[in-house]
Amino acid sequence: MKTPYLDTRIYYSLKCLVCLAEAGAPRQSKELALLTGITPAETAKMLSLLAWGGFLSSKRGSKGGFWLRLPAAQIQVKEVMRFLQPAWAGNSSKDDEDSILRVWRKKVGRVSEDFEKLSLADLVRESHKGFSPGNSSRRKG
Repeated sequence: MKTPYLDTRIYYSLKCLVCLAEAGAPRQSKELALLTGITPAETAKMLSLLAWGGFLSSKRGSKGGFWLRLPAAQIQVKEVMRFLQPAWAGNSSKDDEDSILRVWRKKVGRVSEDFEKLSLADLVRESHKGFSPGNSSRRKG
């Protein structure tokens, strides 16, 4: 799924993190791929990257899986965004920016600033709004 204002890597990573926060228990990569609708290869790549970045812990083997390293309320969306795409999240100097990035910051900056104030727990709460057990657009994990 293409998102107009959110890098695919960030979108997939946040989907995986929300799914893990909802689960409250370790989940294997293949299971998360089914629950999120992301390809198994992309899911594995995102989970490895998030573990390397310190957002997840993992254990290998048939009884292993991935789980959040911290409670969802302590994981800030802005930290995930900055880890995955430092220049987009504001870690570049104004001198390093080209015209496209400058325009992007002017037009989308307010939206991204609001988004960055969220914690993973906020995203989990939002994911439950409007969900009913018969809703086939979301699988229960």
